[in-house]
Amino acid sequence: MKANNKRLLYMKLFFTIILLFPFLSISASTYTLYIASTKNKNIAKKYIEEVNDLLKIENLVVRTHKKENYSLIVNQIKDIQSAKDLQNKLKKTTYKDSFVKKDLKDLKYNILFYTKSTIENKTIVKEAKEDEKEYILDVESSNEYITASTMYNIGNYKRSYELFNKLFYKHNYNLNINYFLAQSAIKLGMYDEASIAFERVLIQDPKFNKARYDYARLLTKLKLKKEAKKEFNILLKENITEEIKKDVKKYLKYLNKERKLTYNSATLILGAGHNSNVNNGLLSTQYTLPGLGDISVRGEEPISDNFHNEILSLDFNNILKSNTAIKIKNSLLAPDFVAYLN
Repeated sequence: MKANNKRLLYMKLFFTIILLFPFLSISASTYTLYIASTKNKNIAKKYIEEVNDLLKIENLVVRTHKKENYSLIVNQIKDIQSAKDLQNKLKKTTYKDSFVKKDLKDLKYNILFYTKSTIENKTIVKEAKEDEKEYILDVESSNEYITASTMYNIGNYKRSYELFNKLFYKHNYNLNINYFLAQSAIKLGMYDEASIAFERVLIQDPKFNKARYDYARLLTKLKLKKEAKKEFNILLKENITEEIKKDVKKYLKYLNKERKLTYNSATLILGAGHNSNVNNGLLSTQYTLPGLGDISVRGEEPISDNFHNEILSLDFNNILKSNTAIKIKNSLLAPDFVAYLN
């Protein structure tokens, strides 16, 4: 019995590692740009404000050290080339002595100030609140992110949306948080929220082709054809796989398909009745014509009969391709057929 329990525990552990591995591996190779350091809090604030004016980026933070030192750094840089590009921008400034260092796993520290993007697409300096001071170098290695990712992987999209949304309020700059927030929203049918999250991703990283592909498909689903075609056409110019390129072309073929601009209708009217004087007969069988010497004339007695009649109307409508507000209508009206039964 104990052996079975152990085997079950190992299996659970194995599948948990399989689920979490893609997310744990993300933090293996990030870089930090070290810019300046000081023991004065006010000078540290001055540093971050000056460098923010030069770089205008998020992930610019003032971190604290145990010996009451403050360091201005750019963290979570995804590759060495991006780190060097930022370093080169500071070469001709007072921060020319900045240097790049590869990050260690699970490195944690407290922060004092950080930069954050606003809705107006500006980057501002903010002082860290109490719950923001403990900063994990890579949020994607945090327990919160791993739990949110696991919830998404096992199909608990309601919970993954809640957790990624909570992470978004703390790390609104993070591409993967926004991306999986969008994906969770789609699974829940929250298409407006998904669209906004995808837009945030693409504003930060226009080369995030997977996000653009999913965003374009969402726009297609929402019947926003013009917007969807724009996103798919951008994708065709990017370095995407042949398989994705084929899918994009299929979507564009569908989106470029002309909608039916003609429609026809037919109306058939049926009627029946009774005529008490079919032959326009006279109520009196004999009468005189006045003014003509009172000539006497004999007339027919009125004859009654039942009848039926039919009317057929055909309408042919055509909407102009060049201007769908203009419609041409052709109508055909068949004669009014009346037939008596006797």
